[in-house]
Amino acid sequence: MGSRVIMPFRTDWKFVEGNYTGAEKTDYNDGHWRSLHLPHDWSIEKSFDPDMPYGGNQAYLPRWAVGWYRKHFNVKPSSPKQRVYIQFDGVHSNSEVWLNGHFVGKRDRCQSG
Repeated sequence: MGSRVIMPFRTDWKFVEGNYTGAEKTDYNDGHWRSLHLPHDWSIEKSFDPDMPYGGNQAYLPRWAVGWYRKHFNVKPSSPKQRVYIQFDGVHSNSEVWLNGHFVGKRDRCQSG
């Protein structure tokens, strides 16, 4: 059995606010997206609004807009039985994960944990 390798995944992400058709595809041009490192919460870059739904429970910040995060990386096969896991911590609700243009899963707005 091979050894376990854990790689940090926080650096070299791309981000853009807005909903972009086709952004899940591998050939989508993200050259105009901002480069950043995680953790990142784009809502704190917005203005506080006392009239926001959920008010102080959401720090008076917008929560229901759309933003995209992308990361380019390569995994080199070392064994035909190799498994690769990607673990996300701190992803906000109502999120989707895509890998190489394939839908992997989502976390609905009403889920907890």
